[in-house]
This record gives sequence, C-alpha cells and structure tokens, in this order.
Amino acid sequence: MNFVGDDVAITGVTDFAFVGPSFTLESWVKADLTNSGGTGAIFARGDTTHINYMLSLTGDELRFEWSVDDTLDTSVKATGPFLDGAWHHVA
Repeated sequence: MNFVGDDVAITGVTDFAFVGPSFTLESWVKADLTNSGGTGAIFARGDTTHINYMLSLTGDELRFEWSVDDTLDTSVKATGPFLDGAWHHVA
C-alpha cells in the first residue's frame, strides 16, 4: 500500500477483483471546492489502458463505470448538490 498525496495505491493484490455479480462500493466524500471541475476518482481498479471499475465525482456528477469482459464499458451517473462544502455518503 502506497500513500501518494491524498491517494492510496494498492498494487499486486487481487482483494479488489470482485468475483460475484453483486458488490457495493461506498465512501464519504467532500468535494474540493477549489477544483470543482476536476475529476476525483474515489475508487478505481484497472491498469494503464483499461478500467475494471471506477467510482468518481466530477463537479456535481457522481459516476460509476465498469467493464464487461474487457470489451464493453458501461456507466451510470447521478447528479446532486455535491459542491456545497458538506460531506456526502455515496454508494
């Protein structure tokens, strides 16, 4: 486990390779109001060319993206008042 700034990088483990069809990712987030247009990955798994899954917050948009068999990328998104300086529970 490596800490880089506000990020944590975990390499060489399969603990986050979900095997079953159901799982939940959740977190408490507070948007950085000085970088309101930037992309903030909350959770992500993948390599330098492909994302297995990623939960991210960009401005007021919460997005979950995932890959099916490394060939089809799908995403769902929700909008909300995330840029309000408050903590939000996202899942």
